[in-house]
Amino acid sequence: MDANLRPSGIEGLGDISWGTHFSLFYETKEDLLDFFLPYFKAGLEHQEFCLCVASEPLIAKEAEQAMRKAFPDFERYLTRGQIEITPHTDWYLKDGHFNEQRVLQGWIDKLDQALTKGFSGVRFAANILLEKSEWESFARYEGKLEETLRNLHIEGLCAYNLNHYSGANVLDIMRHHQFMLVRRNDKWEPLEGTQLKKAHEEVLKSNAELEQRVAERTASLTTSNEQLRTEIIERNRVEEALRESEEKFSAAFRASPIGLVIATLDGKYVEVNQALCDLLGYSRDELLGRAAVEIGIFTAETREAWVKALERDGNAIIHRELSFQLPNGISRTTLSSVEMITLHGVPHRLSTILDITERKEAEEAIRKSEQVLREAESLGNTGSWEQNLVTGEIFNTEENLRLFFGDDPSKGTDFENYAEVVHPDDREYVLQRRAQLLTNGGPRDIEYRVVWPDGSVHVIFGRATVVYDELGRAIRVYGTNVDITKRKRAEEETKRQAARAETLARIAARLNRQLDLEAVIHAVCQEAVDTFKVSQAIISLYDKKRDLLDYAGGVNIPPKYAAKIESFSRAQFEESARTMGPILVVPDVQARPNVPSAEFTFELNVRTVVSADMRRDQELIGVLVLGVNGQVREFDPDELSLLKAISDQAAIAVANALLLREANEQHEQLRALSTRLVQVQESERRALTTELHDRVGQNLTGLSIILQNIKALLSDETAKNLTAEFGEAQTLVQDTTRHIRDIMAELYLPELEDHGLAAALEIYAERAVSHMNLDLIVDLLKTPLSLSSNVRVALFPCRPGSD
Repeated sequence: MDANLRPSGIEGLGDISWGTHFSLFYETKEDLLDFFLPYFKAGLEHQEFCLCVASEPLIAKEAEQAMRKAFPDFERYLTRGQIEITPHTDWYLKDGHFNEQRVLQGWIDKLDQALTKGFSGVRFAANILLEKSEWESFARYEGKLEETLRNLHIEGLCAYNLNHYSGANVLDIMRHHQFMLVRRNDKWEPLEGTQLKKAHEEVLKSNAELEQRVAERTASLTTSNEQLRTEIIERNRVEEALRESEEKFSAAFRASPIGLVIATLDGKYVEVNQALCDLLGYSRDELLGRAAVEIGIFTAETREAWVKALERDGNAIIHRELSFQLPNGISRTTLSSVEMITLHGVPHRLSTILDITERKEAEEAIRKSEQVLREAESLGNTGSWEQNLVTGEIFNTEENLRLFFGDDPSKGTDFENYAEVVHPDDREYVLQRRAQLLTNGGPRDIEYRVVWPDGSVHVIFGRATVVYDELGRAIRVYGTNVDITKRKRAEEETKRQAARAETLARIAARLNRQLDLEAVIHAVCQEAVDTFKVSQAIISLYDKKRDLLDYAGGVNIPPKYAAKIESFSRAQFEESARTMGPILVVPDVQARPNVPSAEFTFELNVRTVVSADMRRDQELIGVLVLGVNGQVREFDPDELSLLKAISDQAAIAVANALLLREANEQHEQLRALSTRLVQVQESERRALTTELHDRVGQNLTGLSIILQNIKALLSDETAKNLTAEFGEAQTLVQDTTRHIRDIMAELYLPELEDHGLAAALEIYAERAVSHMNLDLIVDLLKTPLSLSSNVRVALFPCRPGSD
């Protein structure tokens, strides 16, 4: 089929050529679908870019749905960008009005994009729906479109609803299209328009001109025959000249920079040039009459292989590479050819020997360089590629194929292979970026994911460059890809570790501010709920005396449900820890029979439960439990690891709070004992004071009275002699009485209890003056200040003379 003809897909229409611009008159949506579907199907199957401009009564969404249903490969066409469906308001009435120059340029731009992507051309069908105010400009545009499409790889249909346009409009349409399609007997039939009639007239005219040209050509052939006879004569003259030029050939033979040798059929050299002598390191006389086997160029086996090749190929020219080392120590690699010639009527062989030693060394260096490059690409997970946009041919290094397809060597020849392995979530983005690169030249860099045949996901970073021809068309694109999966995973791991460290630091800072046990429990549970986005969190603490883990507090636990959280034994928990580890995960607790706190989990609809033990120096402190309500949830290893770290922090904080609580309780007990001891001491001092007052004080008073009575009974003479002794005795009794009163005041001050603080301070001041010879001024409120027993006991040791 003529490459310029394209199948229309429409029965009764047949093939159409590039540049065809025709119209269609319809009445219903079904008429449009009856034409659009086979028309576009033929274009898609013949590598054309298809554009559907839709309007009422067949809108873009309905057109797409119909094509999806009719074309099994519709999604593939859509993915590779071979079909586009757009509303007529976006194509003809962009910005709210019709601009004929913009629309004309739009068709040309679509053609350029299609050819760049490797499609053969553009096929469009446009359902036209315009207001009367736009018609004059549109009719003028249709005339320009006819001229524009004439020499382009575009074929286009303009569809018009007969219910929307007037007779005058129809005449305009007929004038500006090559032909029209109407529906007769359920078939589409073309009607000639003005352009088609004109084309037929031109064909008739062309036929007449062709007949004239045939006559002219016949006359020309006659002239050519005469010229041919003349040429034969000239050829004979040339052959004579060739014979005369043998001497010139001999001169060229000798002067050729390529080694030349003429040998007999048995291999004896009969003529050589200087280039061959220089190559082999022998003089002309040393080579003539000798064979290549004798010289060392060939082994006997190699020469036999050459002879058989010549016989097999009918003595045609053959080319071989030869590497040899001559007896004179020269090593060479040559490209040699042999052909049969006739010299003075005798068959000979003409051999050319080209020294390619340096080229082979360069090729070997390139091969080693390429090997180093391949190894470098493999070590660096880097691959290179190139695509010919004209032929679609793709070149890849081995490492680039591995980056996309793993160990599957069967892929990589078609662009679709690459699109298929791109991660579904990234595919549309990658195709859009490729289109931008080919149409606008950038951006050049891209990062996306691919899925290998084994299901593993890899991250690729690519950089591409577009090459343009002299007309500015993209003809080639090449680039480099790098597997950055490890780097991305390392970055993600670094972010996770940083987030984990930040979380743990925040929790540690919050817990370090808490010393109260209830506050610590609430802080831990709240942080767990916020960090893991769970429904609730609770902490159960281990009671050594009862050997049970008891509910101690939590977050998001309604008070009426807290009482339904059951205690469980340490043995039961340790058994679960031995089988499941320090972190217990129950994906669906309601699916397990006989679980603790079954009523609690059922009423709150708890599904997933995760618990982590809390230990301090291997000693069980308690358990941190997370609950997820209403759904089953998976926890990844990073979350479980973070939960264990939080539980370890919680164990330290809870243990410290428990120690503080125990210390406070012991301090309270010690304070009560101290108070009791002081009260006992106070009672003893009071009893001792009473004893001193009631017994010793009365006895000393009685002794003083007795001494006075004795002194009164003595005679004057006797009294005179004993006055001094009686005075000393009475002074001693008075001093003893005063010391006892001081001791009584130090042991117990009744004024503090009977008259208040002011009276007690005055007494202390008086005694300080008398004992220490001080001047004191006491200025106190006259109102007695009554003190409690505990305060009096605390104040009493602070007395003058006490330590």
